[in-house]
Amino acid sequence: MKKFRYIIIAMIMAGIFLTACGSGGEEEAAEQESQTEEQHELPTESQSDVQAELQTESQPDVQVELQTEAQTEQEVKMNHDNWAQAYLSVIDELRKDKDLDRLDFSLLYVDDDDIPELVFGPDGYWVSVYTWQDGQVYTVMDQWAYGLWGRFYSYVPFQNNIKSYVYGYSNQDDDGVTVSDYDEFYQMAETTYELEYIYELIVENNIKFGDEAGGMEPSTMYYVEPHGTKREITEEEYHTYYAQAEEYIELRGDSTADEIINELVKASQLLSNNKGEAESTLPDITWDDYHSGSYETWLHFSFSDGSQIDKELQYSPSTVEKVDFADITGDGTDEVLVYRYFANTATEYTLINFFRIEENGVTEISPESELEELADNVWSVIDADFSKKEYDMPVLTMESYVKENMLVYVDKKVLVGYQDSRWQILEWFDGPKPEFE
Repeated sequence: MKKFRYIIIAMIMAGIFLTACGSGGEEEAAEQESQTEEQHELPTESQSDVQAELQTESQPDVQVELQTEAQTEQEVKMNHDNWAQAYLSVIDELRKDKDLDRLDFSLLYVDDDDIPELVFGPDGYWVSVYTWQDGQVYTVMDQWAYGLWGRFYSYVPFQNNIKSYVYGYSNQDDDGVTVSDYDEFYQMAETTYELEYIYELIVENNIKFGDEAGGMEPSTMYYVEPHGTKREITEEEYHTYYAQAEEYIELRGDSTADEIINELVKASQLLSNNKGEAESTLPDITWDDYHSGSYETWLHFSFSDGSQIDKELQYSPSTVEKVDFADITGDGTDEVLVYRYFANTATEYTLINFFRIEENGVTEISPESELEELADNVWSVIDADFSKKEYDMPVLTMESYVKENMLVYVDKKVLVGYQDSRWQILEWFDGPKPEFE
């Protein structure tokens, strides 16, 4: 995760280094097509050279010279292509039919660009991979299962190289026993970004039943199978395919949903800011709540200068459902929105706390903290419109409840909007009181 933060901050504060400035588009395309064909055909005498060349071309060049024109072009792309917000939308959709607490998430650099892929799944069961390309999200792997013959997945960072490992498949016949190991190699397709098969490496350990003395004669055979055509190779050639084997990393999530959501909302804020002025003041946001073993609910805003501001939230015990950003005040800078679940003896509530981030400072601007009329009740947010499509301001619809004679009913409903630098009550309704016998 640290690498992810450093890349985002480096892009905003120091500008964007060029990773490619080819001058011959058609020649380069032809060369890449030729390299792809060579990689698929995998000739014995040139395998090491092909792998070295492909690695050199796909490795990000961090020493290239900064150029103003390319930096400006990349900044414009960042402002409009908010991959972090798109990944947040993926997680929101996932929340509808999956328990996020049972999934592990990561942001990993699988292909050769500087935008991470979203990786998640229940560790050891299945894994999904999403990538951001051409202004939209593509599904690379959709719940690819672990476990079939011991299968699991790994990748080489920035190389567009994903490996599926299958081990210990055995077969016995009258002549002996054969134990086979399989490594299947994949890459993201250029246009669809789906995972496409490249080739398979096979090691066969053959144990033949011996002579009358009971001896056994083991032997090992090596094969490569590109395009479904299996051919035998030498052990030396087999090892040339693994020149970078030590760099393979397991393709899996290692963070909670809350941790990744927090990373994404920070990245979304930075990408939405044209010049990145908010980088020095945008805090890391963590929390202690009932879900993490704390009765009280505390938010921790940690700033880049090492300072930290802690805020205790009213109404406990509660759990933080998610943290999001939206420009409530209309000043061009997003505020922090903290969504919480709270339950008391009456009913369950959806609470939203609003915070304005200033220069190493945090100010709560929730409607309940600014409007005296709302101060004495717990208000559940039943609808929130921050898009400004239906209204010309951010609007919340909230309800308070009363429990009487074991019956819970709506006491008051209120419509509030943020306008003229403050929250205002737009409409107020008293709920109908039920008749008790």
